[in-house]
Amino acid sequence: ADEVVADATNTGCLCNCSYRWSGSDCSVCGSEYTASPPGECNECAIGYVNVASTRLPTCTACTIATHCSGNTNSVTGAGGLATRCECDCSNKWSSSDCSFCATGYD
Repeated sequence: ADEVVADATNTGCLCNCSYRWSGSDCSVCGSEYTASPPGECNECAIGYVNVASTRLPTCTACTIATHCSGNTNSVTGAGGLATRCECDCSNKWSSSDCSFCATGYD
């Protein structure tokens, strides 16, 4: 916690949690993040990708519509500090985001 103060009734404590941590005792790392290494909450969880270009990541869920142009069978996120979702393009779609029709197809 960045700061611990007495609650309004002086019968307990309130924590002002550090970056990405939450919960009454600051022990919960948000679902889009992973506590790896232990004690840190600064990498994206599996299924998420880092969309920030800063030292600390901003993680967002990988989705077919957002990251694969809607032209995919499935999408995964490697987690960690990965900056690109992995798209499994359907039919004859190609490119990293499945936005191009393969040569010879319209």
